Amino acid sequence: MGLYPSQTELHPFFQYSARRDLREKLFRAFISRGDNGNELDNKAVLTKISVLRVKRANLLGYKTHADYVLEENMAKTPAGVYKLLNQLWGPSLDMAKTEAKELQALVDKEGGSFKLEPWDWWYYAEKLKKAKYDLDDEILRPYFELKAVRQGAFDVAGKLFGLRFEPRADIPVYHPTSRSSK
Repeated sequence: MGLYPSQTELHPFFQYSARRDLREKLFRAFISRGDNGNELDNKAVLTKISVLRVKRANLLGYKTHADYVLEENMAKTPAGVYKLLNQLWGPSLDMAKTEAKELQALVDKEGGSFKLEPWDWWYYAEKLKKAKYDLDDEILRPYFELKAVRQGAFDVAGKLFGLRFEPRADIPVYHPTSRSSK
């Protein structure tokens, strides 16, 4: 984990920690990372990156950075992205509101005298999943062994992009625990 952990690294804590105060503290720290008003503040760097991205896009004949990066993607244009997002927004918002009501009902049922907040979502969603479906992610763990998942990723990349992965013993690795595709 680096200075700022990724959401993937934090997710298990949000999902399983019964300490609401710590979930809130971690959530607030995560969403404000890089916006600290100190030597770790990234706003000036982000502004510079944004300006450079627009300049690069303009030099290459594009109006915006979004136009540049989307040309070869499914959406093709910023308008295409917004079209898709607008199609998804209504149903997604309706589902989120339904889920929030279910989660708030669980909070209330457990005697919580608080309104569901973002840092509570994963914790109560996990509890609701277990209550509704009797699912436990740990049961699935043996089916997702690292070696098999890694090989599956290599196989998919091979099928999708025609890539072939072979181990290389003649070059240095970035970390002693890194492994080849075999």
